[in-house]
Amino acid sequence: MTQLEFPRRGGKRKGAGRKPGRRRSTPHRKRSRFRKDQPSHVTLRIARDLPNLRVPATYEILKAIFRLVRERPGFRLIHYSVQRNHIHLIVEASDHAALRRGLAALEIRLALALNRWWKRSGPVFGDRYHNHVIRAPREARHVLAYVLGTARKHAQQAGRTLPHRWLDPYSSARAFPGWSVPTSPPREDLPVVEPHAWLLTTAWRRRGPLPIDGIPSDHPEVALPA
Repeated sequence: MTQLEFPRRGGKRKGAGRKPGRRRSTPHRKRSRFRKDQPSHVTLRIARDLPNLRVPATYEILKAIFRLVRERPGFRLIHYSVQRNHIHLIVEASDHAALRRGLAALEIRLALALNRWWKRSGPVFGDRYHNHVIRAPREARHVLAYVLGTARKHAQQAGRTLPHRWLDPYSSARAFPGWSVPTSPPREDLPVVEPHAWLLTTAWRRRGPLPIDGIPSDHPEVALPA
C-alpha cells in the first residue's frame, strides 16, 4: 500500500520564538484564595512602548477612573502609586470574585480612557494583573512602605536625592495617616477610601509609624510574615 504524505504543520519558522530581552509574563497559576480581612497588593503593567503614565494630564485621567471604581460592592481601593509603566494598588475585596470584577472594571475603563487620550487603539495592559495577598501585620507594613515609597526607591536607584519629607505626587501618600511626622493634607479629594481590614487599620502599626523618608528595601513578596 502506498503511504500518503501530508504537508507538515508547525516547525520552526521565521520570527518564531521568544524575542530577545522580552519581559517574562505573569505565570497563569491559579489565583491565591484569601479571606475578606486579607487585603491585596495588585500590580497592573501597561504594554511595551506606551507613553509614560507619570505625566500630569495622564495622571488626571487615572484619578478620574480611580474615583469611579474606588468603592464598588465588595471592592475598595485603599492606596495606589502610579509609576512610569505600571500601577501599584492596595485593595480590599470580599472574595476572589469581587476582586476580579473590581479589577476588570478598572482595567476596562483605564484602557478606554488612555487609548482615547493617546489617540490609539489596541491593548493597554500587556499582562495579567499580579496579585499578592497580605496575610500578616509585618507584611502589611512592608506593602504600605513599598507602594507609597517606591518612587523614592526608584530615585535612589537612579542616583537622585529627593527632598526631606517629599511625598510622591503620583500616589495616595498624602492620604496616608501613618507617617512618622505630620504632613499637610492633600489639596484635593484623592480617589481612595478608608481601609476596613484590621491589617491596614491597626496591625501594621505594631512597629510604629512609617518613616517619611524611608526607602523600601525589597519587593513586599520577599518580606517574612510575623
